[in-house]
Amino acid sequence: MRDFFEREDIKLAPVRSNPNTWYAKLDLDKAERFTEFAHTIDDPEHRSSPGLMLQEGKEGVIGICGGAEVVALALVATVLDDSKGIELSFSFLHGQSGFEIPSLRVKIDEAVLFRLVTTAANKDRADDENNPDRENSIFVLIRTKLKSPT
Repeated sequence: MRDFFEREDIKLAPVRSNPNTWYAKLDLDKAERFTEFAHTIDDPEHRSSPGLMLQEGKEGVIGICGGAEVVALALVATVLDDSKGIELSFSFLHGQSGFEIPSLRVKIDEAVLFRLVTTAANKDRADDENNPDRENSIFVLIRTKLKSPT
């Protein structure tokens, strides 16, 4: 994973409201290459590609559940006055903890990649038995597309 990020020149920045979360804005080509890469490696245990269509200013919720891992994302999108950008507001829930990102501005043709770091909770896996506190990463890629209401 680290090689992919270096090759694509993806630099994750910390999310101020949660020290275990980082994000990067990606152009659509990098977002597509990340999606393709994620499907070629064995490491991600759960993959999901839900879609959500939002009316401007309305909230949408996506939940992903797989074994002990439960992640939910609430999202509100507002088109900026110049129609070249979108302001996104997020609420993440992971297990019993959560946090908010009240305002993240992206260009219409950008995606946002989040990395949430969690502690392994699944003791059924052999490597977890040796290191029950090893870190796991959950990646969430959010692509936006602006559609005319007509």
